[in-house]
Amino acid sequence: MDELAFVRANGFRAFYSKDLSHALEFNPKVEAEWHVIPESGMLTCTLRNVLKHPHDFIEILKLHPAFNGSDQYGTPDNFWVIPGYIPGFRQRIHAREILPLISLYVKLLPNFYKPTGELKIGDWFCSTNIFYKGMKHNLIPHFDEAPFVATLWLTEGLKNAGTGLYTMKVNDTAYYNIDHITNPKDREEYDRVTTLYQTNNLSIDGVFQLYDKVGCEFNSIVAYQGRYFHQAHVKDEDWPEDKVRYSLLSFLKQ
Repeated sequence: MDELAFVRANGFRAFYSKDLSHALEFNPKVEAEWHVIPESGMLTCTLRNVLKHPHDFIEILKLHPAFNGSDQYGTPDNFWVIPGYIPGFRQRIHAREILPLISLYVKLLPNFYKPTGELKIGDWFCSTNIFYKGMKHNLIPHFDEAPFVATLWLTEGLKNAGTGLYTMKVNDTAYYNIDHITNPKDREEYDRVTTLYQTNNLSIDGVFQLYDKVGCEFNSIVAYQGRYFHQAHVKDEDWPEDKVRYSLLSFLKQ
């Protein structure tokens, strides 16, 4: 009996683990390119042409359900339920499914962050982002709770669609990183301003200033420090009608 065909005939979008292992094979001699953003001191690491079979990996990822990000949480008073804050669609991927990638990220990790205790597979949160031209959003620059973030870029042919890096002006002081806001009054103002801008879809001009951008080359990984202010670089005029901005993000939750 063809077990895969049988399971699929019962309505499941199934695949063999050996096919996933094949899709996650690395190209030999992938080298890390380290870069410190001059203005902010933010550390990034780029690995190019990572997977031998990136299109096979994409096809397996597409078997996972994708849901609308802004509808995923409960009550309006929850920060994460602000309409459009999590734009587009996303797929939850368990870290155990992508162990070769997680193992690679663990090797990069000491350059970014010293974990508290032994790392466990549950310390990782992994999800795709599926953005597209004309999607509704009120994106503003933000920081991640995760100190380490890695993005695997899975779309060919996009231009100017990476990750923008921003300063945030709080009480006349420009900050690059949420951890640098140690003054209680400045932190209170940060919370007030970000909530105001997200809920009212206001222009970020005069509050946030773009100072650099990290690219999104197909089949490349960009690892960075999530505590710096950043935002998906979303410009409709740069996107073709028939493409999505597809990426797989992995966050260390420690």
